[in-house]
Amino acid sequence: MLFRSLILKVLALAVVIVLVVLLASTRLDGPRGLLAGGAFQSGERMASPSSWQFLEGQDTLEFQTEAPERSRTVWLVVHEGRLFLVSGYMNTLLGKVWKHWPFQIQENPNILIRDRGKIYEQQLTRIVSGQIAADVMRKFGNKYGLADVSTSDESLLAMLGAGDAWLFEVVSR
Repeated sequence: MLFRSLILKVLALAVVIVLVVLLASTRLDGPRGLLAGGAFQSGERMASPSSWQFLEGQDTLEFQTEAPERSRTVWLVVHEGRLFLVSGYMNTLLGKVWKHWPFQIQENPNILIRDRGKIYEQQLTRIVSGQIAADVMRKFGNKYGLADVSTSDESLLAMLGAGDAWLFEVVSR
């Protein structure tokens, strides 16, 4: 009985600590790894680049939604100088609990991207079909080890069409 009481107290303390950390993170200047952060508080505003090629080879990128003002780290792919972001696991329990930003983008597509202290005002446009979508999803799969290289374009597009993953292109406002 004493052991059970101790376990319950430890679990309750762990829950309180997690909630405090999550609440505190909303005040941070940007995300910390997988932990979402608050609005960007530092960085120099820049004009939209004509090409995102300078991000080629980079694994992650920070971006912030406007409503609510929350920032997060996301995977990226540069394809033909264009920048793409993806949100996976959308139809899984984990995705339904954790992935709120794609739905927020439907309401307000405006975002800020921060890279090496530079902030770019952009928008996200969802892509669900077309050869570019298949090419970019294949590139995501190869870059992050998510898909078999033999996966057909039809399978990749079916995944987007079913909403299992949401693909976005970063465009100028």
